Amino acid sequence: CERHPDADKLSLTTVAVGDDMPRQIVCGAPNVAAGQRVVVALEGAMLHPSTGEPFKIKKSKIRGAASEGMICAEDEIGLGQSHAGIMVLDTDLPDGTPAAEYFGLGSDTEIEIGLTPNRADAASHYGVARELRALLGQPLHAFDANQIAGGKIRVKRAEAGEKFVTLDGVERSLQAEDLVIADANGAAMALAGVFGGKTSG
Repeated sequence: CERHPDADKLSLTTVAVGDDMPRQIVCGAPNVAAGQRVVVALEGAMLHPSTGEPFKIKKSKIRGAASEGMICAEDEIGLGQSHAGIMVLDTDLPDGTPAAEYFGLGSDTEIEIGLTPNRADAASHYGVARELRALLGQPLHAFDANQIAGGKIRVKRAEAGEKFVTLDGVERSLQAEDLVIADANGAAMALAGVFGGKTSG
């Protein structure tokens, strides 16, 4: 890790990502330093930040230096609001370990439901949610698409002290390590895998 020759606030880093090809990445974070364990998004990765639109990582040149990815802050991967610096992880996992494994996030599964008109008894998506919950042994909350601001949902870390009203009408104070299902504006709609929100449909 060294200073960019043409920019005082940028650093040139060489990052091991688990293969035989370390990547050069230009980083503007003030806390980047040699020896850190960090979250890296390589070319082709699609990021869903806490605010703004999703974007894809591309190879680029920054002030004349090649950059083959991005070292991520928590807000850039939708796990918080801080953009003060990159995430520095306390882990001894091997280089190249998927971030989802470190954060304990499962892979997404999309289920497309196609019903024939003669099966009206199976037309309730709430019923399908109930059956999946029983099959998987995992609490599952079905959302009303009309009530989701921005038409998108994402998983993020809660803000410390964030207030959240659950389906039972109780206002709860969340902790920074809690995972929530949020809308496009970052407002929590459910405590992930635990409890749905009062206004989530």
